[in-house]
Amino acid sequence: GLKGPMAEIGTVFGEKNGVTVDLTYGGSGVLISQMETSHLGDAFIPGGQPDLAQKFADFVASAEGKAIFEKYGFPAYPNAKYTT
Repeated sequence: GLKGPMAEIGTVFGEKNGVTVDLTYGGSGVLISQMETSHLGDAFIPGGQPDLAQKFADFVASAEGKAIFEKYGFPAYPNAKYTT
C-alpha cells in the first residue's frame, strides 16, 4: 500500500521544513468527513479505491511525477525499497 512511501515522505518533508507531519490513514469516506468537520488536512490520497490508487501510483511513477518528487528532494517513487 501507500503507507510506507507516505510515511517516508512525511518524515523527510518534516525534517527538511522543520514541521511536524501528522498522517492519518483510514477509509476515504471517514477521512473526507474528518476533513470537512475539522477543516484540517492539506493532502488527501485515496488508497482504498484501486482505480484511483493505481492512477496515483502511475502518475508518481511517470516522468512528470518523478520530476515533482525530485524537485522537492525526494527519491523517485516507486523505489526498490517498496516494490520488493
